[in-house]
Amino acid sequence: MVPYLNQIIKETLRLHPTGPFLFPRLCRESVVLAGYMVPVEIHIVINAWAIMRNPIYWEDPESFRPERFDESAADFRAANFEFIPFGGGRRVCPGMQFAMASIWCSLAHLLFYFDWELPQQKRPQELDIEEDLNLTLTQKMIYA
Repeated sequence: MVPYLNQIIKETLRLHPTGPFLFPRLCRESVVLAGYMVPVEIHIVINAWAIMRNPIYWEDPESFRPERFDESAADFRAANFEFIPFGGGRRVCPGMQFAMASIWCSLAHLLFYFDWELPQQKRPQELDIEEDLNLTLTQKMIYA
């Protein structure tokens, strides 16, 4: 159960990263990268969401398949940078270990302490799991 829970967490982070774009980096010198000229002092933003859904690296990238991490060498410290929910290399998020421990512990508690069932005897195929972006703005309270 523990290895599969880790695979579920990794697959969830792959499909739904908390930060789809990594922190911008400043290019210190002009460089040609994959045929593109990147001028000096330009800000580079890495689209982690697109990388982690790229069919070059992932078979059937839009499907939720936790078992792919059983057969894949992709990990947080992979050299190919195909799995980067926390960044990678020397610039990896310093809170990665804490975040993973928090996610794992929270999910384990939810699974242990609650009985889970589908609503109104629905089948898993009938559930709507489409992503939606919602933004709520509230007025700041003014204290006199």
